[in-house]
Amino acid sequence: MDHILTDIARLASSSFGGRSCYFGLWKNQKNCLDYYHGSSDLDQILAPIESLWEDSIPKAKNKGFTGKFPVMHEEGISLVAYQAWKFDLSIPSMEGLLLFFDAPGLEQKSIEEDKIQPWLDFLKNNLESFISKTSENEAAVFKAVLDNSSEMIVLIDPNHRVLEFNRFAKELLFEYFKVDIQKGNDYREFVMPEILELYQNGFQTALRGERFFVEHNTVSDSVSHWFEYYLFPVYNLSEELVGVCLRGKDITAEKAAELELRSLAETFNALNENLNESVVILSKNRSVLRFNNLAKKRLEANLGKEMILGVDFLGFIYEDGQEIFLENFERALQGELVESEGTYTIKSGDKIWLQTRYIPIYLDSGELLGVGLLSKNINEQKMLELGLQESEEKFRKIVTSAAMAILIVDQTMRISTVNPEICRIFGYTEEELVGQSIQLLIPNRFHHVHSKHEHNYSMNARPMRMMENRDIKAVKKDGHEIDVEVSLNSFQLGESTFYMAMILDVTERNKLARLLENATKLSLTGNWEYTVSQNGEDSLFWSPMTRQIFEVSEVYFPRFDELKLFFEKESFKTLEEGISNLYATGEGYDLELMVITWKGNKKWVRAIGTLERLNGNILKIYGSIQDINEKKLNEIELVKSLQSVKNYKEALDQSSYVLVTGLDGIVIDVNDSWCQLTEYSREELIGANSTITKSDYHSEAFFEELWNTIRSGKIWKGEIKDISKNGNYFWVDTTIVPMKNENGKVFQYITIRNDITEKKKAVEELEIRAKELARSNAELEQFAYVASHDLQEPLRMVTSFMTLLKRKYSGQLDESANKYIDFAADGAFRMRSTILDLLEFSRVGKGGEEKQEISLDRIIEEISLLQKKSIEESKAQLVFHDLPVVNSYKTQLIQVFGNLISNAIKYRKPDQSPIIKITAQDLGAYWQFSISDNGIGFSMEYSEKVFVIFQRLHTRAHYQGNGIGLAIVRKVLENLHGKIWVESSENIGTTFHFTLPK
Repeated sequence: MDHILTDIARLASSSFGGRSCYFGLWKNQKNCLDYYHGSSDLDQILAPIESLWEDSIPKAKNKGFTGKFPVMHEEGISLVAYQAWKFDLSIPSMEGLLLFFDAPGLEQKSIEEDKIQPWLDFLKNNLESFISKTSENEAAVFKAVLDNSSEMIVLIDPNHRVLEFNRFAKELLFEYFKVDIQKGNDYREFVMPEILELYQNGFQTALRGERFFVEHNTVSDSVSHWFEYYLFPVYNLSEELVGVCLRGKDITAEKAAELELRSLAETFNALNENLNESVVILSKNRSVLRFNNLAKKRLEANLGKEMILGVDFLGFIYEDGQEIFLENFERALQGELVESEGTYTIKSGDKIWLQTRYIPIYLDSGELLGVGLLSKNINEQKMLELGLQESEEKFRKIVTSAAMAILIVDQTMRISTVNPEICRIFGYTEEELVGQSIQLLIPNRFHHVHSKHEHNYSMNARPMRMMENRDIKAVKKDGHEIDVEVSLNSFQLGESTFYMAMILDVTERNKLARLLENATKLSLTGNWEYTVSQNGEDSLFWSPMTRQIFEVSEVYFPRFDELKLFFEKESFKTLEEGISNLYATGEGYDLELMVITWKGNKKWVRAIGTLERLNGNILKIYGSIQDINEKKLNEIELVKSLQSVKNYKEALDQSSYVLVTGLDGIVIDVNDSWCQLTEYSREELIGANSTITKSDYHSEAFFEELWNTIRSGKIWKGEIKDISKNGNYFWVDTTIVPMKNENGKVFQYITIRNDITEKKKAVEELEIRAKELARSNAELEQFAYVASHDLQEPLRMVTSFMTLLKRKYSGQLDESANKYIDFAADGAFRMRSTILDLLEFSRVGKGGEEKQEISLDRIIEEISLLQKKSIEESKAQLVFHDLPVVNSYKTQLIQVFGNLISNAIKYRKPDQSPIIKITAQDLGAYWQFSISDNGIGFSMEYSEKVFVIFQRLHTRAHYQGNGIGLAIVRKVLENLHGKIWVESSENIGTTFHFTLPK
């Protein structure tokens, strides 16, 4: 049909004196179809025709109108005469345009109205026929476009129900929600809560017939992602609203590039709008296509020539600039954006400074149209630059010699000046920094926020001290982040505003502060301070950790005379004596006391206090308080248990290997069991270093961590691989207990060990087998995927060509040939279905889904919706009541119940509606479920065969399917540690029983 329309254009052209002929279709005033025959290229006439269409809107339809429009050709641009007719089609909102125009430089006689009318009727009939045939394939083409789109696309009806979606949408939504989207779903269930209101606003906007666009940022695993969403109305050919189309796209990469492109875009827009810019558009052979009034005025004044369209622009270039012009013009034709500055001699003999940009201009098709020249007189700027150079040099010397790190940016937030200290801190050279965006020194995750700060500060610039800019992150050239404090100020240089930042690297200082804070938290140590003022008023300060120890809220303000409320009676008396002695002698105190918290809990603390004097007067007393409750209780318990040590030792000697060492690791004592395991005698071990049995299996860092733990008084537990005297390796489960004296000081270590060599061997063997099994499963899964992928493509090819063959030779083949084609297509379809089923079978249990509490009543209801069509067609009844809630995987349970219910419906009696009963029985550790039906049943000799993959009891002529459903059910249940079996009688029905662990 397409070639017929092309022939119509050619025939119409020859019928009316060889005029160029164009006709096209326009829907809602937008061009959607073009056919043309003539001397010029279609691309060269589309722009004037689009303008003509807009200009001709008021003109009567089916009535001719005339005029002239510009056409570009090899000699330049010419105005040609045209005749045109607009006409309606029977398709809503669709209009047509038929146009004839003369060749450049040739005026022809007008076409009479009565001669054109038959052509209009003929053209309308052929166009409507073309559109009708084309629309038959729209559904298939639309679906193909959806599935091959790199964007997420979802079609939604006015009630938020999903009508259609593409493959990308399904994968993306499953990644975020772990649920497969289905037709009929409420799409609001697939919208993140934080943008649900935004989605609903956009949806209502689209229902009103308007487009809605929004960009959204979300953070996952500390990584920022940007998405853009479009919502727009969808109409049928009758202009009736049928729903809303949602398009989504990941624009994280575009957003990252946006900041870099924004400066160039703003500069380009400003050049177009600035009245001081001369704009000239040239073709590839340098002929003038367009120019603005300022370009015409300046060039004619400076050169004394008239500026017109179509001339070679080289004649308007100053003689001393023609060589550089030709060079830059050729570079622009190669796709390069070129900038140049220079002085040129004008007609008066004066020299002027010009700044010129050469910009390649492309059509939508990607073809280079020509080059745009944007020129600006920069005399005043250059004079100002020359005048400021000396001042700038002095300023630069001051900045570069400063000990403080100093950085200066311009109004576009690009770095203009840095001193050596900046280079030292960030690791860049001056050349690498100057001209770059300040964002280069900002971590990526802060770019968006920093841009807002830049804007806000530029709108209200004021001096900002370092104390106002704490906890700022910066990034060095090597990627390492540092903490900085920044002092900001702004200044004017000529007409430009600059911003100066003085930067201090506080990374090490902040590390020390964090270490101190962490040490305080780990040691459960808080601070306090009691200040006495001259007027007799006092104040007591507690740090957050002190408040935590006493279990008081942040709004509680302690008083010194209330301290007795927080101490046990005897402990408070001891504290009072310590404070009295501190006042009298100035000697600090260090006490272990029992406190009573605000919540009534008792705990042991260590209280330390000292004081500060000025001119003999006490200014304040201060100190720390440490929670030692656990340590103190352990000490008390240890004292109580010392009496039982001898009895424990005897029992320990019988069951474990015991080794006693000093603080230096020298063996003090061992039991007989350890001697037997290590094959050393007691005499060889006592006095030797405990490393005598050390193997080369563990790293030095392993033993360093062990010693650091026990030296700190903590118990160490772990597994160690040692070596005996005769070179035999063995594993021991080891516990090393630091023994402390009455002062809490460690004086020796007791090591208790158990031989776990056989256990470790078994574990190692199990790990090896597990790795082999995992590798084997991965290889099998990869094989299944590759096989299914590689096999599907030729099958699709067979199906496609069989369909094409049948369509092309429809009516030419006999009944047998058509039947053979149908057999081939059906076989390919069934083979592809079998491959997809095999792939689904291989993926059972690999969804990565989390366990959850699942109501099986809800599961059956969901399956009823999914299989609604087959249930209604078969008039099936599902009978179930109060099924239990289980902790399992939702998707896998839907597979189990869905396949069993589907089988019961499929294998029903032809003259009887299926009745499917689902029951559950509590077996203690398991639930047993039964799904029974009144279908055709089968002989129990096939009770195992029905669970074998691809094994069928009936032919496809009677029942569709590949025999994989029950195989999937058994595999899912085995993965869930359950089992399945069946009871069946022919012509009576079938009952499937299966179990699931609770």
